[in-house]
Amino acid sequence: HDNYTYDNGTPYTISSINSILKYAKSAVTLCARANKYLTEMEISSLKVRLFNDKSAPNHIALRDDEIMCLYNYQPTCEHDEKIRDMFLLECTLGHRITDILRLDERVEKIGDNYYVAMFPKKTPNKKIEVGLIFEITKKILIDKYHCQLPDITKDMINKNIKRISKEAGIQGEELQSFHYQNESEPKEIKRPRYECISTHTGRRTFVSLLSARGWNYEQISKFTGQTTKMVEHYDKATNKYIDIY
Repeated sequence: HDNYTYDNGTPYTISSINSILKYAKSAVTLCARANKYLTEMEISSLKVRLFNDKSAPNHIALRDDEIMCLYNYQPTCEHDEKIRDMFLLECTLGHRITDILRLDERVEKIGDNYYVAMFPKKTPNKKIEVGLIFEITKKILIDKYHCQLPDITKDMINKNIKRISKEAGIQGEELQSFHYQNESEPKEIKRPRYECISTHTGRRTFVSLLSARGWNYEQISKFTGQTTKMVEHYDKATNKYIDIY
């Protein structure tokens, strides 16, 4: 891994290298399965040796006031507005953007309440049926887009949400740990809070919002489709929250 750096010469973090290795394995798996180069038993036996990573990034979850800050922000263009809206749906629905974009025909109104049914892309055999918890979700999904959501990808969000969050007024700093190649120990770096925001922030935010309201991990897992252990891992709620119901 010493032979590879970003275009500006900056070395990759070990976690970035490991992510590339995982994506490479996924590409091999998809190709092997699609073209029947390998049997399912052979595919399941494929292993990737990851590099030892000593970093411990502080994956943040947004507070209620930061959610409202983004919601009340008026983007300068329609593209930014759509990205902001889809990111807020991630934060208030607790699902990946790839699953959220497939909600158009899976929303049902029963009485005064709305419910969604979905089969997550990563676990297509697992059906999740839940109600909409936050009013913001209804305002964006139902009132604004009428369940016809714009085609916004994960990459689009990750390339723009930091800038949008900064423009919206999200402030503060986070101390993060990064382990770079050629270094035996990780470095601690202070970063503006808005620079720590990505699509990963969405699900963590949803978990922390419900945890702060007294929900237990088993209850939250029924909404996110995750294991209770993963929900507990995501729970980073340490701040005082303002009610956005």
